[in-house]
Amino acid sequence: MEDVISGRVGSWLQTSRGGKFFPTDPRPEEIFITDIANGLALDCRYAGQGRVDRYYSVAEHSYHMAMFAHRHCNAKVSLAVLLHDAAEAYINDLPRAVKLAVGDGYKSVEDNLQNMIFAKYRVLNEALTNKVYIK
Repeated sequence: MEDVISGRVGSWLQTSRGGKFFPTDPRPEEIFITDIANGLALDCRYAGQGRVDRYYSVAEHSYHMAMFAHRHCNAKVSLAVLLHDAAEAYINDLPRAVKLAVGDGYKSVEDNLQNMIFAKYRVLNEALTNKVYIK
């Protein structure tokens, strides 16, 4: 049986809070900062590859970027930077080479979800103006 619910697009996944989330039909009321924090903390950056000698999560990367932004930008831009990979909490981080190979389908889902997260946390304009999310 397919994992669908009437009136929604695509299948859903269970979040860390126990909710249902539809990556291809996201709704702001189903996005929670705790799910974002948990998902990014458990997602290894660079698919665990590269010249790293320890686990490096997307959450840690986001934190470092936000701390840099905090020294140079206002609070809303810093928040946008902190959230710049938030969509990956729901759809995982893919290395750039894989994103390019997969093509527009993944990018469309990622961009839609990322922009919704920026809008939910009221930093979409800051993200767009400061080119926070360029993939």
